[in-house]
Amino acid sequence: DGVSTEPPSQTHPTLTSEQRHSADEVVVLPVADRDDLAQARIDCVGDQLYTFVESRLGQIPEEVELDETLIRTLVPLDTWFRAFLAQSAQHLSCNNWLDRATHLRRLRIPDRQEVFTPGHFGRTCPFETPEGPNIGRILAISRGAAVRDGRLVIVDDDPVAGLGISAAALPFLEHDDGNRVLMGANMMRQWVPPTEREPALVQTGLEPDDAEFWSGRNLLTAYISWDGDAFEDALVISESGARKLACPEALEPGDKLSNRHGHKGVISRVLPDGDMPRLPDGTAVELIYSICGVPSRWTMGQLREAAFSHAARQDGRAAIVPPFQAPSDDELRQRLRDAGLPENGMLTLTDGDKPLRRTCTAGWVYWGCTIHLARTKLHAATIPGDRDQRLGAMEIQAMLDAGAETLIQELSNTCSVERGDAASLAQRVASGSLEPAQTPGPRFAALAARLAAAGIQAKVDADGVTFGMVADGAQTLKLALPVPNPWLPEQQLTEVCADGDVELSQQVIETNARLDQLLAQDAPQSLVDEARNGLARAVELFYNGLLAPEHLTFGTRVLFSGRAVITPGPDLSIHQLGLPDEMAWTLFGPQVSRQLGDAAAVQERTQAATEALGQVMESTWILLNRAPTMGPTSLLAFQPVLSSHKAFRLHPLACRLLDADFDGDQAAVFLPLTPAAVAAAKDRFSIAGHLRHNPDLVEELLPSMDALFGLACLSRSEEGTQAIAAITGEAPELSGGIWTRGGVVRALRGILASDGIDAVLKAIEELMHLGFAAARREGASLGPFLGTTVDLPQPPVSDDFDQWQAYQEEICSLSLSKTRRSFQNDST
Repeated sequence: DGVSTEPPSQTHPTLTSEQRHSADEVVVLPVADRDDLAQARIDCVGDQLYTFVESRLGQIPEEVELDETLIRTLVPLDTWFRAFLAQSAQHLSCNNWLDRATHLRRLRIPDRQEVFTPGHFGRTCPFETPEGPNIGRILAISRGAAVRDGRLVIVDDDPVAGLGISAAALPFLEHDDGNRVLMGANMMRQWVPPTEREPALVQTGLEPDDAEFWSGRNLLTAYISWDGDAFEDALVISESGARKLACPEALEPGDKLSNRHGHKGVISRVLPDGDMPRLPDGTAVELIYSICGVPSRWTMGQLREAAFSHAARQDGRAAIVPPFQAPSDDELRQRLRDAGLPENGMLTLTDGDKPLRRTCTAGWVYWGCTIHLARTKLHAATIPGDRDQRLGAMEIQAMLDAGAETLIQELSNTCSVERGDAASLAQRVASGSLEPAQTPGPRFAALAARLAAAGIQAKVDADGVTFGMVADGAQTLKLALPVPNPWLPEQQLTEVCADGDVELSQQVIETNARLDQLLAQDAPQSLVDEARNGLARAVELFYNGLLAPEHLTFGTRVLFSGRAVITPGPDLSIHQLGLPDEMAWTLFGPQVSRQLGDAAAVQERTQAATEALGQVMESTWILLNRAPTMGPTSLLAFQPVLSSHKAFRLHPLACRLLDADFDGDQAAVFLPLTPAAVAAAKDRFSIAGHLRHNPDLVEELLPSMDALFGLACLSRSEEGTQAIAAITGEAPELSGGIWTRGGVVRALRGILASDGIDAVLKAIEELMHLGFAAARREGASLGPFLGTTVDLPQPPVSDDFDQWQAYQEEICSLSLSKTRRSFQNDST
């Protein structure tokens, strides 16, 4: 019946390529009629179909003789079945084995009031639920539960049986934060099926006995700093690691990977194996993930997986770590000793021919490539209908707050796809005949036309917008009898302008004609009153249809815009943005054609056209936006430079301003076309421009995470303090023997006050590079036993979310403070 209600077996039919991508398979999810699943009635597909058909069956008098023709007329089951599927069925998600199997065991609570109730436990997985507004509405039936006789019953009350299929495949689950367990379970279903299957070295023992299940690869992972290429969740992968993932298409920067512990990030660089760090035995690391991303998310399970994997490789078989039954600290230390490793699980890696100064965690962690690939996220448009980007009300408000009216006028008017001449915009740019469009813009003009249909005139002049009551529509309809104005009930309408929605205006015309006919026939007053009320309702519907929320939003889709994934660009200047070359040719092609006077050269991308492209890009600024736009720095202007990647390359120091990281975030770009708009973008939205208008932003620009750690390391030696002082002009102000964030902030504020914006930005960049290089040399990491020797506070006794959030933050703070004390006491 399209839904599985019994616990999954350990085997599953092998999925063909056609099955994975078929749009013909659908599923109807079981539906619960209340939150408390212990008491809820569960309607599966048969129950739902029966109710759907029953609601459409009418009462047939007994004296009516039914024949086949009459039955088919009164009960068109085939039509009803199609309508039921259109309303209730979903296309079966078949990205990989796990994706399909999980979809077949989902449960829906349409009228959910509470996210979880006691009746959920043991019946649905506490981790597997969508993120966002559907949380708690779509649930995964636990492995130990089944739908029987209209109830969701527990058939196995073991705690492990309370997990879903995905969560049950997460080793060291109890060492990870619950939110990250949710992400890990969800993202495994997004993994691209590889061309060759490889089981994980560390398993739970609850995975299905089916090779089609395994969609990841065991990658030798080092949790260390690696310049800015491993900043804010970005990943560095080796060429052999990229091949080992065995994806149908070659991996490249911007492609998103994830592991079973909920960590995700985009590839920043694919490096030759010889450029990667190496284990003591010479084995090249395949993937680098910065240790800075682990403690803040509390996903220690991946560090334990990395350590335990060595034992699995030594034994030549998978290590089994069932959920909630992970080996104790002593057991894990013993397994590490048996594998010939230090019992703390830490190794000394070499970078080139130099050993890193500190030991680190490195081991084989199971990673998968998700369906989120850079090439599928890259879009650019100069003509309507070609994946243009939306400039919304929040972006326009941010520009207004910054005093960038010129940019607003150009992007939301001249470049709007809603303009009648939008199709010729690229041609006008190429010919050099582009003139700024005059006000009002197309969005306001459309609003004014709708208001005019309701008898309201909106005029724009030098003093602003004025409104007046008029009735000058092109198709004014005189009403048979006056009716109340839906927007001003105290006034009566004698005529309406039937220019709006065709269907709604036609209703007004028809009901008005019916009333007119009744009046002409001197019909009874009751019929006239009923017809007049019908006309009033038709007019009300017509007026309400004139203005929907989207008609009142001042936003539009914009030409000369694009979108892509963001990746780190630590080698760029803080004023630069790496633009994918495919996007650059699209957005700047018309300007290059104008400069060369040769459109064919742009199409062929000749050497002359390539040189001209560089010149055009060098002379302009482009606007980058990462939604949601919550503040002025959500819009940043950069000088674009060509990048061979299919993703944006963003300076690491811009992340905090944009509230962005490199775990798959996308951003949009908008290209100003006129000199005035380019100047406004540079003045108002470049990082220097933002800093000029708000000097306090210097605190948001200081080096952070790996770079700040590297600076702290440097400050512990005389040589390091001299290197810092050469940039800041004075010895670093130490706290507890190291240069802290507060000291960096004070130093940068001093440079800004004394030497200005250019000097402080130069110092920030130099400090960032100095810190990244020091952190890379240091090789600092966290061990798999972090936090096990910390005296932890007692957990909250209630299920209050805020209390548990505070508890988690307190634990994280204690662990970090212990690490810092160890760092301060460590001798060089």
